[in-house]
Amino acid sequence: MAALKRAADRARADKQTRVVTLVGGNGVGKSRIAEDFLSELRSAGGPLSRVYRGSARNLTLGYGIFARLLRSRFGLVEGMDTEAAKAQVRAQVSKVLKNRKVGDVCYFLGQLMDLPFLESPLTRAVADDPLQARLLRRAIVKSFIESDAAQGPVCLVFEDLQFADDDSIGLLRYLIENLNGPMLLLVATRPDLITRHEDWFEFGHGRHERLEIGPLDDDQSVVLMEALLAPCSDGPPEALVEAGVGMAGGNPGLLEQMVRIFHDSGVLHEENSLTGDPVWTVDLDKLASVRLPMTVDDAVAARIAALSSINQRVLEHATAMGSIF
Repeated sequence: MAALKRAADRARADKQTRVVTLVGGNGVGKSRIAEDFLSELRSAGGPLSRVYRGSARNLTLGYGIFARLLRSRFGLVEGMDTEAAKAQVRAQVSKVLKNRKVGDVCYFLGQLMDLPFLESPLTRAVADDPLQARLLRRAIVKSFIESDAAQGPVCLVFEDLQFADDDSIGLLRYLIENLNGPMLLLVATRPDLITRHEDWFEFGHGRHERLEIGPLDDDQSVVLMEALLAPCSDGPPEALVEAGVGMAGGNPGLLEQMVRIFHDSGVLHEENSLTGDPVWTVDLDKLASVRLPMTVDDAVAARIAALSSINQRVLEHATAMGSIF
């Protein structure tokens, strides 16, 4: 958190782009750290209160992470009428660029967001040349972000980058290397990305910081597990704490999933769901029959398997529909 705050302060004070990449395994706490940090940025007096986020999770389209980032920037929501969305983008682009080449900028930004804008002589000229179109798209995205940041410092967040498509990775690397202005680029990724792109931290050298998020030690894991089990009526049972800590290997996300699995398997039972503060009864006899997961993904799979068939079907519909569900 301290390193992130320093990077944000330097971006604002020096009016120079800073980049921080958070690297850690699934469930280790990248999202929580980013969320707490962004909450502070948005608070009164935060150095970069304008925050726009894009996630690469479960995306298949080219430039998918930028589609989400730009939709966040322009305030577009799922299900929004296409013409209303285009009008909103054009109005905000005009405000940033003062009517300079608004049509061309909207066209290329619209391509990333799957919003069709009218062509211009420039866009028609590069329509049959994919290389020139890509170079022009990069330049326009860079120019718009810099013009936007000139009106007030900006924080751009790229989450789950290990899932990003090659087009998104290429554009982001270009921006990391070439952006100028008061902005912070915060990237959160699993080590998979660094394995595929070993030169990741060579881009933006001198202004690109690597933050490794490691697991908790045993003492920290015990403290967290006891806090998660605090609603137990007679206090957290030592056997339950040891079971969770022993399987989680210091992964806080897995510790949290363990508590949910204890509920699903009947080890924990809420006495009265209508009370403001929950109180749980404990049945340690059922602990021996619980299939304890080895990873966060295993924990999620175990919880899904415990659902009734109708609830699994509802979950499938929710996944297909997206956040508007």
